[in-house]
Amino acid sequence: MGTNKKLQTKKMEKIVEQVKKYFEEATQEELDKAFEELKHWNEIGPTVDEYFENLKKYGVYPNETENNNEKQTSANEDTVS
Repeated sequence: MGTNKKLQTKKMEKIVEQVKKYFEEATQEELDKAFEELKHWNEIGPTVDEYFENLKKYGVYPNETENNNEKQTSANEDTVS
């Protein structure tokens, strides 16, 4: 794993921990208030499920799409040549 990838992973781990801490410590009243304030965003853009399906579709997750598998095969052929 490259240094840049390691830094990205560390940043994501930190974000996940912050989100977990927020949900563990927030009161139901705080969560309800935040939900109401952010509710309008439910009408904009793709749903979470659609977002993740798009990530898979365009090869963001390694080995999960034909497109990505083709890229890996091509890269392996270039390395062998």
